[in-house]
Amino acid sequence: MKETKKNNYFLRIVLIVFVVFVGLNISADNYYANDLHNEVVLTEENMALFEQDIKDGKPLDLKKYQSIDNHDYGNLFSNTGNFVGKRLDFVMLNGIDEGIKVLKKLFSN
Repeated sequence: MKETKKNNYFLRIVLIVFVVFVGLNISADNYYANDLHNEVVLTEENMALFEQDIKDGKPLDLKKYQSIDNHDYGNLFSNTGNFVGKRLDFVMLNGIDEGIKVLKKLFSN
């Protein structure tokens, strides 16, 4: 009987984690699809504005019709993580090269 209760708690936890995972996955997909849809709508609006400006004979400037948003999402933690990752990569690559050189010197004679 006691083993059944332990397994039952474990299965409940696994089920809850799975449901949360599926819910977050579905919401992320919907957010991404909505974001792409909004970009298409903005593009269609800009195309209509461009065509109207051509019909009206207004001077054209491409910057007026482009809607490119470049956001920098960097912060202290992401920049620190990026710096540490690059340093670890550098140390690992150079450390492996130096280790191979040492082994060559040991076994060359």
